[in-house]
Amino acid sequence: LRDALKAKSNKGPDRNILRALPKQGRLIKNVMQEVCQSGKDDNATWEEGLVSGTVYANSTEHTELMNAAYAAYSWSNPLHTGIWPSLNQYECEIIAMTASMVNGGKEHIRGATTSGGTESIILAIKAHREHYGFKRYIQHPELICGPTAHAAVDKACELMGIRKVVVKDDGDFCLNPRSVQRLITSNTILIYASAPNYPQGTIDPIEKLSKISLKY
Repeated sequence: LRDALKAKSNKGPDRNILRALPKQGRLIKNVMQEVCQSGKDDNATWEEGLVSGTVYANSTEHTELMNAAYAAYSWSNPLHTGIWPSLNQYECEIIAMTASMVNGGKEHIRGATTSGGTESIILAIKAHREHYGFKRYIQHPELICGPTAHAAVDKACELMGIRKVVVKDDGDFCLNPRSVQRLITSNTILIYASAPNYPQGTIDPIEKLSKISLKY
C-alpha cells in the first residue's frame, strides 16, 4: 500500500512549488488544467480503494450534486443568517435528522454542524466540561477512554486542561464496562466511547456504558 500511494503521489522532485505570489497572473485555463489534473491524480488513490477511511462515498451522481450545491453557496457565510436564511434552515434540518437517527428526535435537542470529526469530538468534550465540570465545580476534570479513542480526544484534553484516563485494553479493542466503572471518580466528566473506533473499527458497548453513566 505504501509503495502504491508513493507511486501515485505528486511529490516528485520535479514538481513545481510556489513559495511566493507570482509577479504576473496566470491564465484561468492553465490554472484549471493543472488543478483538474492534480485532482484527478489524487482522487485515483481513494477511488481504487487504497484508503481505509477519509472518503465514504464513490458515486459520480453524489459528487455532482455536492459540487452543484457548493457552487450555489460559494460566497455564503453561515454566520450571517439574515442574508442566507436557507443555510440556517438546512443546518437545523440536518441536526434534526441526525438527532432522530440516534433516538434524540425531540424539540429540545440542540446541535451544531462542524467541519469534521475532530471538531465534533472537541465540541462534545467541551459541552461535557461546561455542563458536568463547571456546574459541579470540578477544578480538575477527567475523561475516561480506551487506547483506541480518536486522536481528537488528546487534542481536546490538551486544549481544555482535562486529564485523560485510559482504560487498559483487554485484547478485543473495546472498552470494558467494569474497568471503566472502577476508574470513575468525583472528577469524571465524560466516558468516551466509539461506535466504531477509528483504528480497528470495533464498537464499544454503548448501552452498558450508558447505564453506568446514568448512575453517576
